[in-house]
Amino acid sequence: MKWEKSSEDLVELFSELAPTDAGVEQKKMFGWPCCFVNGNLFAGLHKQRMIFRLSETDQSTFLEMEGAAEFEPMPGRKMKGYVIS
Repeated sequence: MKWEKSSEDLVELFSELAPTDAGVEQKKMFGWPCCFVNGNLFAGLHKQRMIFRLSETDQSTFLEMEGAAEFEPMPGRKMKGYVIS
């Protein structure tokens, strides 16, 4: 399976937006830049989009936005708690 890299512009934008607080670790997951706290993924890139881990309430609000969807890295394999835009 060939992995689609995120564009340089998107990687740069993610780097600018990613928090730099103590306890936030930035590393790649499957080749895409991501942010973790205590080893838990909370934001990252997947192909040409950004993923976020949100509470159920925040997910509901987020999913009302145009272009937002539940995160499904592979068809039929939704990641509970994660959304993508």
